[in-house]
Amino acid sequence: MDTPTNSNLALMIGNLTEKIDAQHIANQLTTTAILDQCMKTNGRVTSLEATKNMLVGGLILTNLLILPAAFILLSKYL
Repeated sequence: MDTPTNSNLALMIGNLTEKIDAQHIANQLTTTAILDQCMKTNGRVTSLEATKNMLVGGLILTNLLILPAAFILLSKYL
């Protein structure tokens, strides 16, 4: 096998640099797309979590206040 010359090594390094740059640009585009999608869904997820928390709070309130009062009233009339 022949020993590569400096010009051959320079060409190989240049090709490698181009491949790395292309991968870097592709990774940046992918990262930007993921970040954009996260920002779009963040508000929606927060809204869904707020709705879920209100429903859970309503169920707790119902179980602590309304159901015992209803059972007391039903037991007196039955």
